Amino acid sequence: MVLRTISTALFLAISVTAASAQPRPEYLDGIYVGGSVGAHKTQNSDIARGGQTMTAKIGTGLAGVAAIGYGFGNGLRGELELAHRAGAVSSLSGAAATAGASGRLDVTSVMGNLLYDFANETAFVPYVGAGIGGARVRASDIGPDQGNAVVSGGANVFAYQAIAGLDYRIGNNIAVGANYRYFATSTASLSTSAGDSARVPYRDHAVLLGMRYAFNPTVAASAPAAAAQPAAAPAPAAAAPQAPVLAAVPMAGPRSYTVFFEFDKSAISDDANRILVQAAESAKAGEFTRVKATGHTDTTGTARYNMALSIRRANAVRDVLVREGIPATQIVVIGRGETQLLVPTPDQVKEPRNRRVEIVIE
Repeated sequence: MVLRTISTALFLAISVTAASAQPRPEYLDGIYVGGSVGAHKTQNSDIARGGQTMTAKIGTGLAGVAAIGYGFGNGLRGELELAHRAGAVSSLSGAAATAGASGRLDVTSVMGNLLYDFANETAFVPYVGAGIGGARVRASDIGPDQGNAVVSGGANVFAYQAIAGLDYRIGNNIAVGANYRYFATSTASLSTSAGDSARVPYRDHAVLLGMRYAFNPTVAASAPAAAAQPAAAPAPAAAAPQAPVLAAVPMAGPRSYTVFFEFDKSAISDDANRILVQAAESAKAGEFTRVKATGHTDTTGTARYNMALSIRRANAVRDVLVREGIPATQIVVIGRGETQLLVPTPDQVKEPRNRRVEIVIE
């Protein structure tokens, strides 16, 4: 029930954000690694053995998380996470408990997480997520109980978690931030010194501070709503291709260029590469503060898919410009999807002139 509630909340959050179509921040696009450490507090654990229960109170402990993930360039991130939570028993209570208290309850987990970064126009990026996976719950000499037995041993169990956090982006590659995690497992069956077993539940709350490094620069995936950003008017006949063109041609003006792409592709053609080399030479020959690469698509496919495709095309252009000597820090990558058509068409129309990236040297 808890997992269903978490999943439903995450789905609704993503759906509402996508539907609002507000300007988006820089999104992760590609592989990243991260780590975080902090404090966690395990809820009191009702340890059941032989029809009797004792409640173990566990003190605040140290938690650590390491993760490798992939950003899809549209706000969604998937990651694989390894975490450890260490906790010492501070007291025992209940009918089965003795006066003393000792032992530890530690958990190591491997989780698959799905996260979503929320849109805004600042360096602060809130996010939510959920994860499922497996955990190793290990007890070390918890007790003794009234039967003079202690709980020890480990068990592999199902685990799930909910995540909420806030990142602060430092440049294109680095983010620091804080997050809260609610983590829980199915009940573990652990052995005792008496030769039987005890049922041990695990529920935990953690607040962590961490850092993340993205191997690819983030992308500015600005997606204005269609009502706020009407389709661009057709370019003058002299500035736009007059027939389906898959090669690259310069736009009117010495500091603006356009390259075109094949259907559903983001690969740079030989002709497009020549134009990008010219654009890089033009930028290096004069003073400039930034280069904007804005990706576009035709209307074939869904709006979400086309947004991601336009970003991939703009990233491909960026990579060529960086190879030609333009600093990555001075290149702004923008995705427009199918929201700003060079040639207005109905939905689901393959129009080569709409499959483009516009490069502006400013």
